[in-house]
Amino acid sequence: MPTARVGIVGGGPAGSFFATFLLALAETLGRRLTVEIHEARDFSSPAPRGCNTCGGIVSESLVQMLASEGIVLPPTMVQRGIEACVLHMDVGTMRIETPRMDWALATGPVHIGSLGGAHPVGLSMVGEAVVRAYRLEKLADEATGGIVADAATRERAGAGFAFRHLGPRRLEGFDRDEEVFALVRPRDDAASPGAARTTLRTGRRLAAAPALGYPMQGIPPRRDILATRDAPFAGLK
Repeated sequence: MPTARVGIVGGGPAGSFFATFLLALAETLGRRLTVEIHEARDFSSPAPRGCNTCGGIVSESLVQMLASEGIVLPPTMVQRGIEACVLHMDVGTMRIETPRMDWALATGPVHIGSLGGAHPVGLSMVGEAVVRAYRLEKLADEATGGIVADAATRERAGAGFAFRHLGPRRLEGFDRDEEVFALVRPRDDAASPGAARTTLRTGRRLAAAPALGYPMQGIPPRRDILATRDAPFAGLK
């Protein structure tokens, strides 16, 4: 199969993300593709030569979505985190704390597609794994940490992650106890980043696997994937 060439003008967020997702899609479809990004600025130089000097805020949900695609922002790129914002009004001032974000991971068969009438809008993920993940998410607190998982997810994660067993829990709406685990950290001897990018496509990377369920045109929905509360980009609540 011949190799197609794609030229992208502009290496900013839109151009860079398009190149990343286009290459991922080509890999999934088995297409040979070469992508060239044409950018006039030198991002290794200080402003204004290296950036547009516009600044901005990167939301936590975007950081998590990038991580699900194997794009991890190094700490050196972040100037500071936002702990809260303050709303000033003529009647007073109110401080709004940053909400705590919990992840819940469950494994099982799911269906992803457009549900509804003749002209459905959006995509939906349905299945027992989605319900289980929703119930698991309610168990997360300061004691468990921000990421909890069921036994099937713990088994599929393999040796790359360290878990803490929280014991059996009865999830709302289920008629039997579920063994629940808290994700502690990736193991120190886990695979290299390059290998992690490969295993991401097999549904074994906890943080990345939910995004694999997103059915792009020409790609059949995945089954037996890791599902979370907010499909298809899960774990963002």
